[in-house]
Amino acid sequence: MRPRGWLPIAALVVAWYGCSVVAIVTAKTVLNAAHCPATLCAVEFAVAALGSRFLQGGAGGVAPLGKEARLVRALAVCYTMGFLLTNAAFNFAAPAFIETFKSAEPLSTVALAAAALGERERPLTLLALLPVVGGVALASHGSAAFSAAGVALALGSNLGFSARAVCAKALYRDHPGSRAATSDACLFYHVSLTGLLLLLPVALLSDARVLASALAAAPPAAAARLVLTLAANGAAHALYNGVSFAMLAQVRRLGGSALHRSARRRARVLRAS
Repeated sequence: MRPRGWLPIAALVVAWYGCSVVAIVTAKTVLNAAHCPATLCAVEFAVAALGSRFLQGGAGGVAPLGKEARLVRALAVCYTMGFLLTNAAFNFAAPAFIETFKSAEPLSTVALAAAALGERERPLTLLALLPVVGGVALASHGSAAFSAAGVALALGSNLGFSARAVCAKALYRDHPGSRAATSDACLFYHVSLTGLLLLLPVALLSDARVLASALAAAPPAAAARLVLTLAANGAAHALYNGVSFAMLAQVRRLGGSALHRSARRRARVLRAS
């Protein structure tokens, strides 16, 4: 494969990393000012739903779900729980500490994929995950900033995101021709919209008073900064996850192209032999 074929992926990785840093920092800033993880998630999902709908050309471009609806909604529930628990974890510990434990997500993904899909990773792949286990153990040992609640929420978010990955694999396997499986913008829209509908009642019940009190108690300039930071976090979240979907699409496309070229080379060798 020509190296330039991976240039778009490299650009997407840089954009993904930058947006993720902004999303984490702004999330912690908002949560320091007001304990409102559900509201934070709701704003993130609202901006994501609006952005992905715009990418599909407005209302006329949104494809309805068919037989894949159950899988997409299950994916959305897992995805929503992952972000809600992540934002809640930031209330108990520093982002660097929480993200260290979230780096163990591949372990839960491997376990869930084996249990739900019957997938078995090669021994070398499992060995490659050992440094992750060691890093998490070192980070938790003797840390002055250790928070049992933060760790529990971070590991719970890992399960949510791992279940999302398993649902996505099942979607691509069982409904490969569906619009949700062939259009990342369509899948992102339906997942974000479903998540938003799940989060709105939770945000109203758990966060409304806290957020209203924080805005009322803060000076006008500080209140305005909090609202702007909340909006910036929503935009960073939408870009971060939109880029993630686009990056996965690029990897699938390049991987498929590489497989097709490899098959053609093998066919030529077989014909020549």
